[in-house]
Amino acid sequence: METAHKKVLMVDDDEFLLSLYQKRATAEGLNLRTASNGKDALEILRKNEFVPDIVALDITMPGMSGLDVLKVVREEHLVPDAEIAILSNTADDAAIAVAKKMNVHTFIFKAAFPPSQIFDELFSMKKEEGK
Repeated sequence: METAHKKVLMVDDDEFLLSLYQKRATAEGLNLRTASNGKDALEILRKNEFVPDIVALDITMPGMSGLDVLKVVREEHLVPDAEIAILSNTADDAAIAVAKKMNVHTFIFKAAFPPSQIFDELFSMKKEEGK
């Protein structure tokens, strides 16, 4: 898996999962930033100090959903070259349809995969031709 050049921003309100992913990223020398809510994620992106290749957004978060964050990211043209992954335990067809309209790269149903597989998927995502 070619991962060394990838920068990933993971946004999820599950602090345990974020710490698990961060520990693995640190152990493997990978560049992962985390945010536990949409407001913090937007602050990271607006500062432009960390420009991720991949943004992974949980849909269901208190305050601001992942789709709300994605809408702001698109409206403000934050990280226009980043791939967007939606991570959720919600298999909501309407949410998936909205995400697809906002050009997400992938939708991962978290309950269907162990965290290690989700981590591997995020760090191995490749940009599609023509995007």
